[in-house]
Amino acid sequence: MTIHHLSDRIRLVEYQDMQDLFQVSLIIGVIEEDDAIYLIDSGLGPDQLAPIIETTDKPVHLILTHSHWDHIWGAQAITGEIYGHRLFEQEMSQHMLKKFKRYRRGVTRLVTPTVLVDDHLRVGNLELFATPGHTKCSLSIWDPIDKALFVGDSLFIKYRDHDLTEQHIESLKKYLNYPFQYLIPGHIGLMGRDRLERIIRKLEREKEMA
Repeated sequence: MTIHHLSDRIRLVEYQDMQDLFQVSLIIGVIEEDDAIYLIDSGLGPDQLAPIIETTDKPVHLILTHSHWDHIWGAQAITGEIYGHRLFEQEMSQHMLKKFKRYRRGVTRLVTPTVLVDDHLRVGNLELFATPGHTKCSLSIWDPIDKALFVGDSLFIKYRDHDLTEQHIESLKKYLNYPFQYLIPGHIGLMGRDRLERIIRKLEREKEMA
């Protein structure tokens, strides 16, 4: 586990547990407000969240960027609210608990969001908004205080729903409207605006060739 401090409020907790599978890290975002902590995704199980949760007396809430297994398995450790897209449960897979069971970190069971998000929801200082593309249930999170944009796997385009390419492009173009200082994917490290634009162009070319 490696901790990256982006600001006084935001840190990224990085794990290497999946390197043998996708050759990528796994990142959980932590936003600490005066009255609560918001986690962005929950990783591979409650054992990964324990070092974060057990060191605070503040309520801990969770925002799930989408329903894929490597982002949701720790959700059962959350006693606060769990935010997810309204299509989250429809896309969540019980099968993945068995298929990738060697990656579980702790006793893991699937839980569903307690607060459903449609197109947009403001939670404290944060803006949650739908960005379909990687999945139908993808959410992104904008933090205007530190100008941080959490995008889940929307930029991890090697694995995505190809039937959603047009929506995916539109979702990525939404990001260009935000004056972000930090663009934070769920696996592949911080990105800049230039790389975001290259990914958009790549998807546009693929759409034209389809």
